Amino acid sequence: RYHDQGQNLGSVWKDPDYDDSSWSTGPARLGFGFDGEITTVQSGVATTYFRRWISVAQPEWLESLLLRLQRDDGAIVHLNGQVRPPRSER
Repeated sequence: RYHDQGQNLGSVWKDPDYDDSSWSTGPARLGFGFDGEITTVQSGVATTYFRRWISVAQPEWLESLLLRLQRDDGAIVHLNGQVRPPRSER
């Protein structure tokens, strides 16, 4: 899901109970349509918010988790409420 309407959502959008049902949806690759994107989001807005929920049936079996993210300009990833910068920025 993504929100590209130009409003500052503050930090409430990160809450697991936040209702994002009115947000747009579309398959990845998301972006402005200049570089092979499948889903085009609005250009000219300061921030576009993206949410993707995953569920792991038995998380205790995980030793590590690899998340691949392609971004332009910047990104912040929240995993279980904690900020996880991409490895290239650690």
